[in-house]
Amino acid sequence: MGLPRRVLGLTALALLAAACKPSRADGGKNVLTVWLAADYAGSPIFADLNREFEEAHEGVRIKLLGVPWEDMPTKVKTAIIGGKPPDIAHQHPFALGAQGFAEPLDDLWRAWGKAGEFLPGALEDATWRGRFYGLPLDINCTVLVYNRDLYREAGLPEPGPDYSFLALQADLGRLTAPARQRYGIGLTTGGWHTYAWIRANGGDLLREDEKGVRATFTDPRTVAAVRYLADLGHKHHFGPTPTSKARDYDDATTLFAVGRVAVAYTGPWDFASIRKNAPDLRFGVARFPAGLDGVRRGSVQGGGGLFVPKGAAHRELAFEWMKMATSDKYARRLAREEGRFPVKPHQYKDPWFKQDPAVRTFIGALPSARPFKLDAYPQANQAFQDAVKEAFYGADPAVSLARAQKVAQLAIDAVEGGR
Repeated sequence: MGLPRRVLGLTALALLAAACKPSRADGGKNVLTVWLAADYAGSPIFADLNREFEEAHEGVRIKLLGVPWEDMPTKVKTAIIGGKPPDIAHQHPFALGAQGFAEPLDDLWRAWGKAGEFLPGALEDATWRGRFYGLPLDINCTVLVYNRDLYREAGLPEPGPDYSFLALQADLGRLTAPARQRYGIGLTTGGWHTYAWIRANGGDLLREDEKGVRATFTDPRTVAAVRYLADLGHKHHFGPTPTSKARDYDDATTLFAVGRVAVAYTGPWDFASIRKNAPDLRFGVARFPAGLDGVRRGSVQGGGGLFVPKGAAHRELAFEWMKMATSDKYARRLAREEGRFPVKPHQYKDPWFKQDPAVRTFIGALPSARPFKLDAYPQANQAFQDAVKEAFYGADPAVSLARAQKVAQLAIDAVEGGR
């Protein structure tokens, strides 16, 4: 959980005084320090962007560092407390803004005047309670990826517009083949991935009203979604029990690529890797299924954004770099070369986005996806993920989620009380 504002208040003046001195550690040049997720930082796209930015801004050098996505919030907070924050960091701006570790950027957004160019869902990732804390960089959502040949061999129609939780469960019974060491579905205990099923079933994890922010883990629709998902593995044995490692969602797509599972729930970032690692696998993509009541609602939104950590030295210059990163030129390259999709509607007019049926299906699913707002409260998020993992290992979801909700509410109250 992020430190409340009152803790930072004791050292804020000292930190800001130190951080706001321009960094000139490279032969008198201003150094703009950028921390990107490690799998982004090594891309030639950002090497080219940095080169162009330096040419356009004489006397500026970009220092780029790759940081594991999951580690970014902790490392940024540590750097702020130590008085040496980067100028730009990559994660969910709304989450760091909610915790008091990102600079508000409302004045820069107003001067730019381009908020109307962005997808509403993408802006949600960059805002918290009406304030801008960054720029969205890319966007995605969870979809079903399925092996078309295995559906055909089982005599099943491919998932269509009316596909639902119950239809999927019935199909998994025919797609699972223990004698061939094949499961119907690859499972994960990841909180973000699980939220897709909760949202599809009409549940949620947070509610904000006049009384404040409330954890809603015990909403019957939320409990039912977690129970449904956990039962696919623990009760019905349609999927392997996820491992105890933090990134168990990687296992599902790996098993899908080698034909060990017939269905995975993932996103467009995996389309290219599946084609590369399994060139003979014919896979289809379907929007997330309707919930237990037969109503289709959508799934979880992913992607990430760029923000200016609290006390960064080059706030305005950082905003200019972020604007370039979301420009048409680099958005197009991120999509084509990295499978990272644009945050502006007009960028999807590029004919490339219409060539691939998998991409077209994903784009159609985007408007109904919503961000995983529990990221704003890390300890509450951890309590939820622990409860999900317990359910996958056989615990009663209602009991585990009720216990987690109490822990989560205390964590939420601690953050909210420190504002």
